Amino acid sequence: MLRAVVALGGATLITQVAGVLLAPVLARLYSPADYGLFSVYNAILSTSLTVGCLCYEMGITISKDDSEALILTMLSVILVVLMGFGSVAWLGADALFGLGGSGSQLGSYSWFVPVGIIAAGVYQPVRYWALRRKAMGAIARTTISQLVSSKTISLGFGILFPSALGLILSAIAGSGAGMWGLARGTRLIPNLRAEHGFIPPFRLLWATARKYRQLPLVSAPSTLFNSLGLYLPGFLMAPYFGADFAGQFFMAVSVIAIPSTLIGGALSQVFFSSAAVVARERPEELASFFHHVFVRGATCSLLVLLAGLTAPWVIPFALGAKWRLAGEIAFWLSFYYVGGLMISSLSSIPQVVGRLGGQFAINVARAVAVLLVICVGHWAGLSGMAVVKAYTLVMVANYVACYLLYCHLVKAVSRSGRTAWHGQPPTP
Repeated sequence: MLRAVVALGGATLITQVAGVLLAPVLARLYSPADYGLFSVYNAILSTSLTVGCLCYEMGITISKDDSEALILTMLSVILVVLMGFGSVAWLGADALFGLGGSGSQLGSYSWFVPVGIIAAGVYQPVRYWALRRKAMGAIARTTISQLVSSKTISLGFGILFPSALGLILSAIAGSGAGMWGLARGTRLIPNLRAEHGFIPPFRLLWATARKYRQLPLVSAPSTLFNSLGLYLPGFLMAPYFGADFAGQFFMAVSVIAIPSTLIGGALSQVFFSSAAVVARERPEELASFFHHVFVRGATCSLLVLLAGLTAPWVIPFALGAKWRLAGEIAFWLSFYYVGGLMISSLSSIPQVVGRLGGQFAINVARAVAVLLVICVGHWAGLSGMAVVKAYTLVMVANYVACYLLYCHLVKAVSRSGRTAWHGQPPTP
């Protein structure tokens, strides 16, 4: 596991170092309003992607054999492509009939949403297949390709045509670049052709979809509410508190998330892959494995706290005086990002053990709470900073609830010796 973390962590480290080095340049090329508009695009895209594959991509890693994993991979690709084309139809209806959807805030930029959905959405099942194959080196190389593509576009547009368009195109390139190389490196297409032909027969797709129906029926709605809890600020900060404040919030999140992305991102991918193996082969060891990883994440989370404490001085110094408010916002957000590093890296536990109901309830509660905090704060005339503080409290409470749930699930599996995917559900 350590070698895999190092491989992914090394690639992530390179991307984060490049991001840190280029952040002062990009922050001076683009305005807070540009980042505010981009935050709306990012919220729409990220929320769509959470359910683009109806969460069938989660089954790729936990399925018992490669044949079934390949069917799930192709099923996920088909679903996300259909969502991409469906979003084109929605945007067309919005443009013709003025439905007032979220894309209206983006104007003409909204037409880049379908492109982003397909580019980033198809990459997701390909990456999960690579995780199943433990091709951490191939994932790391893809990460580097995405970095180069993304930063080249953002810098080029920032110099020649600074607007939200440059940030949007860089995000598309950063999510879709290297996808074909990753598929080739993990022999996805040859394996698929050898097992099922290029596209598996409909009966196999349907049978596999039914077997893993918990994923679209429970996990997908749960993941959607989870993403709403994370991205509702991206939807609502701009219309409620202005594009400039939304841009400040987005920059604060981008900066304070660097340690979490660097460590937690690599840890979560490796944990999911390794935990799936432990749950399949040695379920009685799942609880001890979970707590071992949690302790490592808790130790690393001190970096987030350090970043938050210094943010009010470091961010304006590094990015320019116009980002002073982002430093203050980052200070408050750091208190929940500490928990984010520890808990988010372990958030695949419900999928691993096949017990999805508890996470769904927590995610619904968090989405409702975040919505109420932002909307009530706006209606009550509170400042954007007051809403940020309340939002932080909601997110901290959410991570505490998640930790208690995960502890319960792994202990149940360790006692019973089986998961819901490979036997009867463990007794609560």
